[in-house]
Amino acid sequence: MQFERREMFMNKIQALANEMKQFFSPQTVTNVYSICKQLEIEIVEAPIQADAYLECENGNSYIVLKESLNSNRKKFTIAHELGHFYIPWHSELMFGCDIKEMDFKNDYAPREKEANLFAAELLMPMKEFKNHFCLIVIQDSIPAILDKCKS
Repeated sequence: MQFERREMFMNKIQALANEMKQFFSPQTVTNVYSICKQLEIEIVEAPIQADAYLECENGNSYIVLKESLNSNRKKFTIAHELGHFYIPWHSELMFGCDIKEMDFKNDYAPREKEANLFAAELLMPMKEFKNHFCLIVIQDSIPAILDKCKS
């Protein structure tokens, strides 16, 4: 029963991420900056302790990012904060997230895991990944796939 409930939540979160992607960034590569712009969420970089936080107040929404994060980490972190913004049961006005809270192994923060799943699905939808990966396997040999991964 617990597993079925967990899987139901995971499917719901993936569906929400796919809904956001289809509506705001339907091209192959998800542009989290464009999504924020369309949702009127301002991205601010600052020398903060946490990796990021989402704040919604007086009709304005902000994602504040740690300025020292690399560009790939920033994209994932923005997608993570978009998860907090878009998942209906994450309705608090502010979420602060650091790397320890965003860790998939962290058992005390289920909402952080949900936001991570949302971010992963938003940036690399499982269905698209499976289709692309299967196409590569069909077209290429294993050594050719390994060569592609190295580049």
